[in-house]
Amino acid sequence: MDDKFEILEIAPDIYISLKRSFRMQLFRRAADKEGSYIKLAKKINMTSASVISWKDGTQSFPLFIVKNLADKSSIDDEEIKNNIDGIGIKTRGIRIKNPKLTIHFDKYLARLLGHIYGDGCVRCNMVVSYTNQNTELTNKFKYLTKKIFGNVSIYERYCPRDKTTNLQLPKLVGTILNKIIIGFNEKKIPIKFFDSNPELIPEFLAAIFDDEGSVKIKSRELTITLADKEMIENIIHLFSLIEIPISGTSEERRNGNSYWRIRIGRKKNFIKFKKLIKLTHSTKLKFLHQLLDNYKFKFTKYELQESIMKELEKSDSQYASELARKLDVRLSTICKTLVKLEKRSVIKKFGKKQLIDVQGRNYSVNLWCLNEHNSY
Repeated sequence: MDDKFEILEIAPDIYISLKRSFRMQLFRRAADKEGSYIKLAKKINMTSASVISWKDGTQSFPLFIVKNLADKSSIDDEEIKNNIDGIGIKTRGIRIKNPKLTIHFDKYLARLLGHIYGDGCVRCNMVVSYTNQNTELTNKFKYLTKKIFGNVSIYERYCPRDKTTNLQLPKLVGTILNKIIIGFNEKKIPIKFFDSNPELIPEFLAAIFDDEGSVKIKSRELTITLADKEMIENIIHLFSLIEIPISGTSEERRNGNSYWRIRIGRKKNFIKFKKLIKLTHSTKLKFLHQLLDNYKFKFTKYELQESIMKELEKSDSQYASELARKLDVRLSTICKTLVKLEKRSVIKKFGKKQLIDVQGRNYSVNLWCLNEHNSY
């Protein structure tokens, strides 16, 4: 999959509108060459009424007609692109004004896809629909759409019964996305593209979590729940690519339907999640901060043990005081953890170093290293 797409190449059957001065010049040149607008209409196999309405800008017209007229007037494709001020589909008129004719698979499109795959749907007529109660997320969806495509006509409807806002993107947007992304109409995550562009994964996952994620403070976990098992499996794969492990998966039934849930646990994973995945949903971000603040110590017991062992891997031996300084943990806590690891035969005392305190008394300090016969 490429990371840049030209709309005029992937959707040559679209209709366009042109800036007035360029449009008038284009039709005038073509008519002069053929002798009249009537002769021009016959030449391109169209009615003279259609040609006049296109010239006057009262109707949009097919891209192939513009290219035909441009060829007669020696106008290149780049000049056409620079003068397009709207695109649409024949029966629906112009749906994107001042369009972005080059679409990039970048962080904006990755996040928009996350929202469509989360709380959105793609209808059989390629109309993209997105529904959410959260104003931050619906505003973000509108912002992303216009950032990517231009001034899109977005249909918006508020439902007071469930306090949701439904946004519908025109068929043209869905058609373009379906030509860019294989399986878009079935909401298939473009795994191969993310495999080769892992820097875009956090944007996609942020939108998914904004829509379908939960921060559970009491049970200390982050969860994502979806009805699509294949999508859940692909999301697990995306988390693995950015090295955030999934601690568990489960299936549950609601009203006769199956749902799959993934869980992320452990403080170090929450920290990495917060660093990489920038949430838009302010309440969920607030809960994530609360979840991290609920940890009394910098490390949980197991995380401190792992951190000590990783530090000991870096050198032949280290003192407890060195470990305390590097990990920014109290020396007494480090010493207690070292003793526990020694009892499990994971580490061992390497030797002692004789020191003299300020009163001139001799004392010894233990050196520690990993036990070569054990791994963790």
